[in-house]
Amino acid sequence: DGFEIALHDVLHDNTISFQSAKVIVDRLRRAKEHMRRYEIEGFRSPSWYLSPILWQALPSAGFKYDMSALDTWPFFDKARRHGVKTFFPYAVGELVILPNTIPFDDLPGACGYGWKDVLAFWKPKIDLICRNGGLVMFNAHPDKWLSGNKQGITALQACMEYALDTYNIEPMRAVDVADHFRLMSRNGATRAIDDNPKLEIPNQASRIALSELGMPNPCRLDPRTFRKSTA
Repeated sequence: DGFEIALHDVLHDNTISFQSAKVIVDRLRRAKEHMRRYEIEGFRSPSWYLSPILWQALPSAGFKYDMSALDTWPFFDKARRHGVKTFFPYAVGELVILPNTIPFDDLPGACGYGWKDVLAFWKPKIDLICRNGGLVMFNAHPDKWLSGNKQGITALQACMEYALDTYNIEPMRAVDVADHFRLMSRNGATRAIDDNPKLEIPNQASRIALSELGMPNPCRLDPRTFRKSTA
């Protein structure tokens, strides 16, 4: 049907990011035959856990891109702002990072929004990303207590149709987004902003200070705050 399969680790025990590079590569090689059969090139770590070692190890395990990073997330530690702080793809060494920008069935519910209000919750951020040429990536789960129910599917469809219809964009597989980024890089449309490790972002993202993006205190979270908190 034209869909793509990626790997969500071989065990959902939330430990892979905290292993050595050798252990990570050996662990993921257990899925080597499945990766070959289903042409798997992408990875997402369970529960958004990340480490520099994971990103260093993934290319050696046969992966070309990673979707483990959230662009911003206010709930892990109230003392700091969590996330990679950009809604643009970028590269760390050989690996293309595709930030998850719309964690669909996590954030609205955690902020007390019902399914009927989800489009109103996400609309300001979808607008912001699309106006700036960023990546709108929905992350939804099929579990019935998350998005895998009639209300969740209806809300997800409404949000996706809003983005597609309003901005006349086409949906793309993650692997195609990663390949497009590599093409941009070869054509000089990206710029290096850090040499340790080498970090590349699209030129149009250069006006966004990666260290300044973040989310407000969750107790004050409101859909309208996305506009000023990520602009």
